[in-house]
Amino acid sequence: MHRTFRFVFALLFISSAFLIAQDDPRIAKLDSLITILEDENQVRGSFCIRQSGELWMSGDFGDQNKESLYRIGSISKTFTSALVLKASEAELLQLDEPIIRWFPKLPHAENISLRMLLNHRSGIHNFTNDPSYAAIMYTEQSREAMLQRIALLEPDFAPDSDFNYSNTNYLLASYILEDVYEKSLSDILSEHLSDALKLKNTYIFEPQRKSENEVDSYYWTGEWQKMGRTHPSIPLGAGAIASKPLELCLFMEALHQGDFISQKSLEEMKSSANYGLGLMRFPFYDRMAFGHNGGIDGFQSHASYFSEEDMSIAVCLNGAQYPLNDLLVDLLSIYFEKKDYSLP
Repeated sequence: MHRTFRFVFALLFISSAFLIAQDDPRIAKLDSLITILEDENQVRGSFCIRQSGELWMSGDFGDQNKESLYRIGSISKTFTSALVLKASEAELLQLDEPIIRWFPKLPHAENISLRMLLNHRSGIHNFTNDPSYAAIMYTEQSREAMLQRIALLEPDFAPDSDFNYSNTNYLLASYILEDVYEKSLSDILSEHLSDALKLKNTYIFEPQRKSENEVDSYYWTGEWQKMGRTHPSIPLGAGAIASKPLELCLFMEALHQGDFISQKSLEEMKSSANYGLGLMRFPFYDRMAFGHNGGIDGFQSHASYFSEEDMSIAVCLNGAQYPLNDLLVDLLSIYFEKKDYSLP
């Protein structure tokens, strides 16, 4: 039994809430949660919960609304992994082939497979942990510049001998997809996933220009202060996707229900007790969800799917004092009617 909806990796002023069953007694508790959080300017963002293919609840925090779009950070990795698995099914690449084919200058590339990139067992150091990262994060970086930077990083361990979460792995996977399809990752995501699943608001965010409904991120100093904007050329498939909670729920449902990749590929993604190929386990008491969390600049996000309950949940925040994990526990405790739950 797990008391909290745990995150494995670190990364309200509410304008509206909607439930299908307006007479559902859980709405009163949700309204109380909203009131408590909004009184202290705790959260900006949106959330969505879907049950059995229908919207059960959605809400918008702060000055956001149902059209607001967010940068989703590392949830991008689940999209990237799904695209790699799709390419593998089409025999465009093999998960266990060495990445030296694409990156002959990277240390140990002959012993690192694409699979090791996706499950963070490559040993390649996380470039966002390098002290020099802060100097480049807001400016465009070419593939050549990033590969040169990565080649100079000291490996964390020998390939496949350990686990270490590394954004570098998914940046390299992005480059592989671009080589395989001979297109930009933005076009690949649009043509092979977003269009196929009718996700009209899921895309690689643009460098200098936000789409009409894309929001900024903020941190709290007694008032909300706008944060900087990481250049998408740096994270690519590790963290450069923008979306909204509803479409994250739809994506998680499609992924788990076989509407995008095969059941065999899905089991590959869920294959590890800690981190499979772009999916993590999230226990909530005696229930289990698979999904991912994310963070970039001031954004925090989560999306997951409970297979036994056929329920998906997604939260996108662009400013928070209240911990995202606590908000998820609140929402899930209300949804699952946990008798020992008390409002914060």
